[in-house]
Amino acid sequence: MPKEQIVPETVKPVAAYSTGFKVSGGSLIMLAGMVAVDTGGNTVGEGDIGAQTQKVFDNIRETLEAAGAGMKDIIRLTVYLTDRGDFPGHMKVRSGLLSEPYPASTLLIISGLARPEWLVEIDTVAFIEDK
Repeated sequence: MPKEQIVPETVKPVAAYSTGFKVSGGSLIMLAGMVAVDTGGNTVGEGDIGAQTQKVFDNIRETLEAAGAGMKDIIRLTVYLTDRGDFPGHMKVRSGLLSEPYPASTLLIISGLARPEWLVEIDTVAFIEDK
């Protein structure tokens, strides 16, 4: 099995994510941190965590598709939020875009991103099986 979810009996996720994946016989796709910008470099959804989260995931999806992958191929996310109060809004959008088996995930609350108007940045790792 090229992508195997790791499900130890003694370690349980506290939310909708997996503890990990073991992969073989395929390609890892590692994306740069994605933020809510359009093709012109303009911030999308300034001040709106839902709109920014949606744009970030749109950018992730489009980049994965360019590599021959999709959202179902994501195995790891690292999410950076600049405000703890944005967590519910972020998760509302995210929960509508990801499905089981959920990616392994880490979410951090940080003091800021490269531009002050950015509220969220997401690093992504995906895996596609060799054909």
